[in-house]
Parts: sequence; C-alpha cells; structure tokens
Amino acid sequence: MPFELGLLNSIHDDFIGIGVSAVDITSDLLKGRPYGGTAILYNKALVSGTNVINCDEPRMCAISIDTNNGPVLICERIHAN
Repeated sequence: MPFELGLLNSIHDDFIGIGVSAVDITSDLLKGRPYGGTAILYNKALVSGTNVINCDEPRMCAISIDTNNGPVLICERIHAN
C-alpha cells in the first residue's frame, strides 16, 4: 500500500529503500486484493552518489548511481497480468 512504503527503510539498518505502489487509494473503497508495485534497496554507503529517478509510472522505480566509470541506471518494473 502507498502508506507502507516508508517501511522499506526499516528492513535493514545499512540500506535505504525507494518504492512505488500501483494501488489507487483515492477511492473510499478498495476492491479485490491490493497488489502491484516495486522497490529498490541500496546501501547507505552509496547515498552521496545516488539519485532517485522520477518515472511517473506506478509500476516502475529507478535510481542512478554515480561511479568512477560513469553513471549506472538501475530500474525495476513489475509486469501487470
């Protein structure tokens, strides 16, 4: 659920998480089983060189990590059934 995304940061003390939820909570009534979304966990040691990429897609998240060899883009996408 969107309001639970903050829990990603409590999985492990050495990691930070970013995530997106595909569950729409704007309606007063949720139908069926809430599903959909994805997350990326990355080590806190990478924070200074990490940028969260805004994907504007409820089933995709991405980060860019600066390295000595240039930036690395990491994307995570869940496919809808």
